[in-house]
Amino acid sequence: MSESALQEYTELIIERDRLSKEAQDYQVSYVKRFGELIEKSFSLKIECIRCKKMISRYIKIVNGGKGDDSKKVTLDYLRILVSEEMAGYDEQLKNIIEIRKLDDPVSDYEIAQIKKIYHKIAMRIHPDINPQLFGNAEVKKLWEDISLAYKGNNLERMKELEAVAAAVISKYCDDVVAVVIGNIDEKIAKVKEEIETIKSTEPYMYKFLLEDEEMCAEKEAQLKAEIDDYQRYLNDLNADLETLGIK
Repeated sequence: MSESALQEYTELIIERDRLSKEAQDYQVSYVKRFGELIEKSFSLKIECIRCKKMISRYIKIVNGGKGDDSKKVTLDYLRILVSEEMAGYDEQLKNIIEIRKLDDPVSDYEIAQIKKIYHKIAMRIHPDINPQLFGNAEVKKLWEDISLAYKGNNLERMKELEAVAAAVISKYCDDVVAVVIGNIDEKIAKVKEEIETIKSTEPYMYKFLLEDEEMCAEKEAQLKAEIDDYQRYLNDLNADLETLGIK
């Protein structure tokens, strides 16, 4: 394994992590920019799905039951029956709501400082670069804390961890045997593929939407149209529930 290949691999890992972090930031900016409309549209979509599932469950109960089973079925009972199927949707809506509650994005200066600290530490103890360190509980815990602070754009915490990392690196990394990574060409190709995937998919692709006000206006119009469509559909589904006599 050549030093140049190891250097390329290291730089690609840092680049992948940076892009992944940026994608997360674009996700937050996207939800904050269109959050109210996204939340309303997704909430209506969930209720439409819930109503469809409730109607389907009701029909199965009636078709598979005896006598007046349908009279025992209430809206609350049907909601309980479909609650497990709806858990994933409800969690997605909860995440959208939580992102909308986040503070305003940190400044470009703070972002740059966070990246600088992360890069310096990752070059020494990133698990993909120096996996032999991760049998050590102290190093593992430090990396978990660094990753959490990095993803959370927490500059103050990153500064605290920078000091901790300096001590840990001095304690454990100076005597580390030069890392030997097998199949490094394959690993380089894999990381390059991961980078291209991040750059060509959402949420990283939100970058280009957020930088174009005309596209943003079109997105708002699209979301408003979705809201109107879902509301009409939900009204129809609720009418179907009433027709079936479910209360």
